[in-house]
Amino acid sequence: YAELIVKSAIRSKSLWEKIKALKIISNYVNINPNIILHSYFEKLIYTIFNGKNFNSDIVKKILLKYGISKQSILWNFFWGNFYLYKDRNFALAEKCFSYIAENTAFKYIGYAGMLNLYVEKKNPLHALRFYSLIKKTLHKYYWYTEKNTLTIFYQIRDSFSVDEVEKMFPKIRDSLPQYPDMLYIGMGAICLHHNKLDKAEKYFKLAIENKLTPKAVHRDWPYICLGEIYTRRNKYKEAEAYFKKGLSGLGSTFGFLETGKFYYNRNMLKEAEEFYLKAVKKFLNSNNPGEIKALLNAYLYLGDLSIKQGRKKTAKKYFMKIMKFNFPYFSGRRILNIKEKAREKLEKLNNRK
Repeated sequence: YAELIVKSAIRSKSLWEKIKALKIISNYVNINPNIILHSYFEKLIYTIFNGKNFNSDIVKKILLKYGISKQSILWNFFWGNFYLYKDRNFALAEKCFSYIAENTAFKYIGYAGMLNLYVEKKNPLHALRFYSLIKKTLHKYYWYTEKNTLTIFYQIRDSFSVDEVEKMFPKIRDSLPQYPDMLYIGMGAICLHHNKLDKAEKYFKLAIENKLTPKAVHRDWPYICLGEIYTRRNKYKEAEAYFKKGLSGLGSTFGFLETGKFYYNRNMLKEAEEFYLKAVKKFLNSNNPGEIKALLNAYLYLGDLSIKQGRKKTAKKYFMKIMKFNFPYFSGRRILNIKEKAREKLEKLNNRK
């Protein structure tokens, strides 16, 4: 029921309707504080402050009109996220999240905000203490802590060298001993980003050796990334074997897209199309930002593949899917980049005789 309320509010153009839904979800959180409701809470918040003609004074008046006090979880979480992601005022964001953690029964919401704050500040060691606090509060929601473990590595990869992150790694590992596979995947991803292939291979193999958790969201990543490493080394037979191993389970969008790119770059277009279409099918109706980004990338790759096959109309169809896509909440630079690429490709196709 909460999911239906969120989807309806996201589609609505009325700010009042969005905030009304936000209050309803807030009431649910007060009754049943779990991470799934928390994620709906975040989606609505992003929809509101990333909407057209957002005016903080008007939103404050509407919140107060609905009886949402400045001492409530909703008020502080809303403005904490606004200051963090939109206004980039870290001091005010910390004030809001700290209030929730120190003055309410739902401390995990404040801890989650503080964790995201330190990730944005590219301070992984400070963020670690909030992992342990979230773990104690929401120990059964493995995927949430797992997801943010990888997020920390992803956020710092451009700010630190491989050597700098490796120096921090023992402290990170000691703080999160229950997630060895995720930690090694994160280190491997940083090494791969900096093209340190031997080190990347070492960490991804350590992730595999350290018992990948069956429920892990990213359990195929080590194999897919090893496939990428061997592709860069021009060892295509070994690379293909790792891609197939990574997709031997349920498969993720990341796995489908990377395997598709492997075949595309080898001019095996039929195989590439097969994996791009699998990515589209798997996440066509997703509301998850990362999965939507992957879906749009799949359309982009299918468009490029269609051009290579001489199917101009089909290529236009895929690029138009991206242009017409109504991203419902916090989009970010990478989503906008995909749309810009689609627009440029459409213009080139339309200018061809």
